[in-house]
This record gives sequence, structure tokens and C-alpha cells, in this order.
Amino acid sequence: MSQGLYIGSMGMMTYMRRLDTHANNIANAQTTGFKADFLTTKPIANHTMYRQDDGGRTGIGNEDYAVMSARVYSKLQPGAMQITNSPTDLMLEDGMEGNTSFFVVEQNGESMLTRNGHFGVNEEGYLKTETGSYVLDVNNNHIQVPSGTKVGVTAEGYLYDVNTGKNIAQLQTRSVSAAASDQLVKHENAGFTLDGMQIGNLPSGTAKVHNYMLEASNVDMTKEMAEVMTNQRSIQASQRIMTSFDKIYEKEANELVK
Repeated sequence: MSQGLYIGSMGMMTYMRRLDTHANNIANAQTTGFKADFLTTKPIANHTMYRQDDGGRTGIGNEDYAVMSARVYSKLQPGAMQITNSPTDLMLEDGMEGNTSFFVVEQNGESMLTRNGHFGVNEEGYLKTETGSYVLDVNNNHIQVPSGTKVGVTAEGYLYDVNTGKNIAQLQTRSVSAAASDQLVKHENAGFTLDGMQIGNLPSGTAKVHNYMLEASNVDMTKEMAEVMTNQRSIQASQRIMTSFDKIYEKEANELVK
């Protein structure tokens, strides 16, 4: 009997975690370069099923009857393109080979990956993200733009002065394969690090770089809202299951007292 209460409670916790994940996606639907998350689950309890016949019983497989949250992953599909009026707004256009390229920035002394190319030049001329991280070049140096420069960018990521044609720096980009994407660890401001791997060990990015463009989030609001409603109903169903078992336990306890 206690098994039913256990299954109901585990289900409710899993649905609540899913609800939090989809709510976070909705909250970041307007965040440049944000990648939608999804929650995976794993079984924590199962039993073997048997077929009974004249010769005895034969195992026919396992049935999972309790699951728990496993890990949150990010969907790396590209978001829509947005046209802007800023030359330091940059977007990465990946090819069809299945890899995803990222800009490399430095936040509090740590290298991070980001698809958010909403960059700007501060008072000292450094190219930075909207949250204050430095944008890095291929030599891991902070990119500094000379005063009064009108910035252009080549498809290979070279920043240059439009008026003089002189190169300023080459953006550092790194490529993450589909196989390595499960090692990505998301942080605030749409940034990523890698679990068990240095960003510098990743291959160079293969995406084309464009300016006057940004990549929108890849959040599908219609799907996210549907998932929120589905998980809310599942939480309510789990609560009803737990309430039912609680009443059964109470009745059994009262019978034992008599």
C-alpha cells in the first residue's frame, strides 16, 4: 500500500520540476540567444514481469513504476534572426553539419560560451556583453575597439574598421558537436561551460558571423504553455492520488485501534 503513496509523491516532484523548467523557458523567451531547456527522467524502482505457463514462469521484461528527475538539458536548435541597427550586434549562422558554434567571453576570470551576441563598447573601448563580460579574441585577449571606429565583421569573424579596412581582432568562437552537447552546463545570462572539459580544447567554430543581427531565443511559446498546463494537471492528479492513499491509511489505522 505504501508503494502507491511513494509513486504518487515521486511523480508530483518530477512534474513540479518539469513545471519549473518550462516556466523558466517562458520567462526567458525574449532573452537573446537563450536555449530552451528540457528535463529528463530516470527510473528508480522496477520489477520483473513474468509469464506463467505449465513449465513454470518465464521473465518477459522489466516494468518501471517510479521515476525521478535526472538532468536538465538545453536544445541547441537556432533561434530566429533579428535585424538591429547596431554594428556590434553579432549573430552566428551554423551550417548543416550538426555542430553549434558559440562566442567565447570571459566572466569573472572564467571563459564561457554564449550565443548572445548583443555586444557593446564600453568607455575604455572594450567589447563587452550586456552583463559586463569581456569578448575574447582567438588569442584569449580582451577585444579593444579604437575610439571612433565604425565596426564591420567578416564571415570568418574578423572585426575591422569600415573606414580604413584595418583589422581590429578576430573573434574567438568554439564549436560543440551534437555528441558533446550533453556536457554543456547552463549558467545565468545564456552562458555555458563544459562539464569535464576546458573550453579552449574545443575545436574552432565553423559558423559564419554577421553583424547588425541577433539570434532570438528558440523557445516555442505555444509548446511551452501547453507543457505548463499539462504538468499542472499532472501535479493535481498526483495530489489526488496521495490524498486517496492518506485516507486509506487513516481508515486502516482506525480499524487497528478497534
